[in-house]
Amino acid sequence: MEPENRKLREKLEKLEKDYRDLSRAYLELNTRQGQNIISGNDVAKLRDSRDGSSFSDFDSDLKLQTQLKKDRLESSAVCAEETPTPDAKKLQARRVFDSSFELTAHHGAVYCIRYNKSGNLIASGGFDKQVRVWSVDALIGDKSAPSSDVCSEHTMHISDLNWTVEGHLLSTSYDKTLKVFDVASQRPLCSFDLESFGLSTIALPWDPDLVFAGTSQGMLLGMDFRASRPAIRLNNGPMVNALEVCTASRHVLMGDADGYLKAWDMRRVDTCVWSLANSQLPSASPRAVSHLHLATFGDEGSNGSGCGLLAASSHDGNVRVYAYGGPRGAESE
Repeated sequence: MEPENRKLREKLEKLEKDYRDLSRAYLELNTRQGQNIISGNDVAKLRDSRDGSSFSDFDSDLKLQTQLKKDRLESSAVCAEETPTPDAKKLQARRVFDSSFELTAHHGAVYCIRYNKSGNLIASGGFDKQVRVWSVDALIGDKSAPSSDVCSEHTMHISDLNWTVEGHLLSTSYDKTLKVFDVASQRPLCSFDLESFGLSTIALPWDPDLVFAGTSQGMLLGMDFRASRPAIRLNNGPMVNALEVCTASRHVLMGDADGYLKAWDMRRVDTCVWSLANSQLPSASPRAVSHLHLATFGDEGSNGSGCGLLAASSHDGNVRVYAYGGPRGAESE
């Protein structure tokens, strides 16, 4: 009995450590968000620490936004070429983006969103344990009544989404599973046990049978659709918060909770080909990575250079961009 009890205690300690790490990460995010909740008497006195604009400016923007929407409604009813008000012109000059759709079907925070490769579908997932798939064509046809397909097989909140080259939808969750959904039937094609909280997922463009998931226990797991167990198990150590892929170099890129960017060569699956601390200066402490996105330039094929820019966001409120040279790794930009 003693060996069995010892194993149970070790497993419990590991789960408690995962819980503490995740709680600390959420606490950092909530603390940062809480700093933006200000009492009404102090609004006019405070200044934004990044660009120096006062909170009253945001209130003014809200009024201008309302005026702009009013102008658009009036112009559509009277004349499409009607000149907007001076306030509306001012807002148009200050805003690069404008709201096209408002998708409000989720019953809680939305943690992840992802377009498919062709751009005609949007997948979203979050706290309500649901994965929703929206048709862009349907939204364009009827902006007033957006609808979505629902995949609700998870039992805890959704942490990440991605699409395979064949158009299937991947989702990781805190229920310790990676599920692969057939969007047409809204049912999972398969479900993989991740052994701990699923934090991130990615599909390989060059191998439609292999997908990866990062976990709270620091594992990078490669799941083969033809097998019931992980085909690849790589122990990173810290939590694997974010995953990205480079087709040209056959690299799976990783951002972890200790603040390191890493690349794993899928032609030598046990090899981490490079590692880089996510910090502004060499002497600074690495910052935990929350998301990764790679923009490549030129040929994306197997003979391409794979050069581009790798963006890494962090819990400290900064986004750091690195020049990515494929097999040569990443360098601070």
